[in-house]
Amino acid sequence: MDFYMAIRFPWSKGVDATIRSRHLRHGVPCLPVDLDGHAVAATRVLDLHGIPLHTVLGEDSFTGGRLQIFTNLEEAKSYQLQAASASEAVSIPGAPRPPGSPIVGGSGCKIAGGGTNPLPADSGVVEFWEDIDLRGCGWRLTDTTSGVSDLSKAWACGFLWWGWKNADLRISSVDVMTSYSGITLQITPFPEDGTLWLSHRTRVNNLGDLGWNDRARFWRKWCFA
Repeated sequence: MDFYMAIRFPWSKGVDATIRSRHLRHGVPCLPVDLDGHAVAATRVLDLHGIPLHTVLGEDSFTGGRLQIFTNLEEAKSYQLQAASASEAVSIPGAPRPPGSPIVGGSGCKIAGGGTNPLPADSGVVEFWEDIDLRGCGWRLTDTTSGVSDLSKAWACGFLWWGWKNADLRISSVDVMTSYSGITLQITPFPEDGTLWLSHRTRVNNLGDLGWNDRARFWRKWCFA
């Protein structure tokens, strides 16, 4: 079970329809790839233009493991949930607390490696960066907003009326420390159009390694119960 799984939103009719086609030009990862559970060359994604892909960054993807890519959203979600349910050794008793709850203690969202997230609900942050290695313009966003967040509405690095930048199609590195199970980067508000799954505590110094440099337009938080 997870929270905030609505696929369509009341305001979705106002979304620029062209973003649902532009996103299907995939970037080639620099890591070894499993596509739907089978080892393939990373360039295989170039044959899948027009098909949404869902990339899951595993705990060992940068240390000899493989980057998992799925053509089905539910398969990617199940893979991420399986990682978050691997062990209950440090589980916090009780049901998961929905974001916004006035509590002290962990959020109750399952996390990769077992147990539940020790951060209180809505207390995490995600930092997006314009350049690799967490450099350049940075956008520090809290995880208090429910549902999908539009990166074109995240502004930073300006002064008065000059120099402001939004994060839309500009993200090259990311540092995640969320109170949820993890987040997805998305190119439309709809997760079925393609996602990059990152666990609750993840630093990616170069999203180009995952085929996701300058591609994200939205981000979303997930809580697995």
